Amino acid sequence: MMSLNEVSLLSISLKQYFYKLKVNTNLLNGLMFAQLIALLFSLGGVGSMSSGNGQLTVSLSNYSANMIIIFSIIWIIIVALDLTTKAYKQMEIPLVGNRLTGNLSDIGFLMTASVFAGITSSLGGGLPMSSI
Repeated sequence: MMSLNEVSLLSISLKQYFYKLKVNTNLLNGLMFAQLIALLFSLGGVGSMSSGNGQLTVSLSNYSANMIIIFSIIWIIIVALDLTTKAYKQMEIPLVGNRLTGNLSDIGFLMTASVFAGITSSLGGGLPMSSI
């Protein structure tokens, strides 16, 4: 028996996209972990400045966010490869849709994750590191 209701490609893709956002929140935790590790690697700094008067010395180290950006790019490549695995595709079986809607929702998820990674990478580049 066929259904008389026609659903649009966009509505099914959006439902899958929001489902994937809920399911894959643990991947965003992995991004935060990767960026923290990159921050630790870049703590050596690319420049430093210190000033003092005999009793008190203030030292300021500058670092580059390049390492954070590189780790974020590596993370998004790993996530993109993970989305194409057989186990992930079998997880999508209960969802109503076809290959096109699944691919569109994957693209949406990857774009959202990339924007999130870009924002957090640029925010991580502005953290001041100082010691007294």
